[in-house]
Amino acid sequence: MRIAFSKAFRESMFDYFTQESLQMLLERLVHAPEAGALMRGLGGIRKIRAPDALHHTGARSGLRILYAYDRRKRLLVLYLAYRKRDQPDLLPQQRAYLIHLSLIDIEDEDLWHDPRNN
Repeated sequence: MRIAFSKAFRESMFDYFTQESLQMLLERLVHAPEAGALMRGLGGIRKIRAPDALHHTGARSGLRILYAYDRRKRLLVLYLAYRKRDQPDLLPQQRAYLIHLSLIDIEDEDLWHDPRNN
């Protein structure tokens, strides 16, 4: 499976994840890419909960990660992450951002490469 990060996710991911917690999230999503709940009105984008390793909270009060999975392309795209304590749900500008994104917009440089395979 290929994994890609949107520009917004890539620019902020280490505000939300340690390298280890990001690796754990990616492994979880690779094993169960359709585990997240579908978000209404966002064209197949899913939301999943994850622990916040940086603030030592569990998944229930931790992070929310928005992503999409294209089964045909075997492509997982992570779009946004945010802390539940900072915002209970998507902001209107985040919703607008997600509505205008497309899996087609992902380019090769957006693909994630596991640092353990260097």
